[in-house]
Amino acid sequence: MEKGESYVQYGVLSQQGAIEALTKLNGSLHWKENCKILDVGCGPGNVTYDYILPKLPRSTKEIIGIDISPDYIKYAELHYGKHPIFAYKLMDIVNGDVPNEYEQHFDYVVSFLCFQQFSNHKAAFEKIKRMLKSGGEMLCYFPTSTKSTELFTFLAKQQKWNQYLCNYEMHCSPYKDSVDVESDVRRFVTDMQFKIVFFNYEERHYEFMDKNLPSAVRAIAYESLKIPEDMYQQFQADAIKAFRDLNVMKFNENNEGYYDCFYKLVTFHIIKQP
Repeated sequence: MEKGESYVQYGVLSQQGAIEALTKLNGSLHWKENCKILDVGCGPGNVTYDYILPKLPRSTKEIIGIDISPDYIKYAELHYGKHPIFAYKLMDIVNGDVPNEYEQHFDYVVSFLCFQQFSNHKAAFEKIKRMLKSGGEMLCYFPTSTKSTELFTFLAKQQKWNQYLCNYEMHCSPYKDSVDVESDVRRFVTDMQFKIVFFNYEERHYEFMDKNLPSAVRAIAYESLKIPEDMYQQFQADAIKAFRDLNVMKFNENNEGYYDCFYKLVTFHIIKQP
């Protein structure tokens, strides 16, 4: 199964996250007519198409999806690229260059479940500021800590994986060890010269199904860690075993294995200051 197809099939959390984020933001958000939108970390494009597009004015001019994964961009172009207002571009929001045509181009930047995957939020926000028009708005939703951080730490102690995990903190949220997430995120956003319109912080719980472990490990191996193809099967086996060793598996009424996962979640709507 291709990575984009796998994400669409197993990415229930991403779909639920988009619904929840848009519901939370509904009170503060009023989409502008003739707007141009940038989706940062668009993945295979299904969340933007299925959940964001229906909320937009019919006059919306453009939706650009960017992602660091060639497989996701390929999938998005194949399945949604024929829509007249959609386009996709391979771009690294942290280390990539901002195309000239994107400078002060967008009315909105949307990013759901992306910012937990890298530590250098300052570099990403600097690029986002450049791409937003004056008074442009950003909608963001991400967990500040995830189970993958715990998994990275455990596997990094194993000699055969250390070379791939020695810089694993680059692929973790900068707030993973924060004792006051809400204050830290609010301060960062304000320091980046954005005005906060809406901000929500909460501690959450979800049940992660054991059957979804292989696809989750696949995403980690190919996106964040760049595990070589010929070592993937061994990494997958070791990572799945490590996750099961680190967590207590429970069973639901259908006798399906799952894990209790706890995380801290932030949702915010901010505006670029003139």
